[in-house]
Amino acid sequence: MKVLVALDLSPASAALAKFAVPLVRQSDGDLIALHAYTAEEATSALQEAGLHLDRFIEHLRAEIRYLLARAGVDAGRARVIVIQGDPAETILVQASESVDLIVMGTHGRTGLPRLLMGSVAEAVLRRAPCPVVVVPYTILVREEREFAARASA
Repeated sequence: MKVLVALDLSPASAALAKFAVPLVRQSDGDLIALHAYTAEEATSALQEAGLHLDRFIEHLRAEIRYLLARAGVDAGRARVIVIQGDPAETILVQASESVDLIVMGTHGRTGLPRLLMGSVAEAVLRRAPCPVVVVPYTILVREEREFAARASA
């Protein structure tokens, strides 16, 4: 089974990766870690940090590999994809290429912020060609806090 985990590199991303790991292991499947960045994020990195685009992308890849390692994923067992594009559209395109399950988080925005920004999770849920597991942000934050507490103990 191919499991695509969509990582936005927020503080809750490590916890989200940890949710995907058992699904991959139970099926002896493959993990695809995906991060979609926007042109605005790339421009900001170029201007603020002075990173060239290839270094910006490599930085994102390294961050994802670090998150996967924290989640207990063997680096050789995961494919890391970093691509520019709208997050929902990028997830859907990748999922159409023989992915069996999508795992993603939600920020839990409601009301006006959700209306103005849209919901990546909702867009993916509506159009995904395969099952989608959406883990609420509150659960991810709680998991990340517990992980940090265990690590510092």
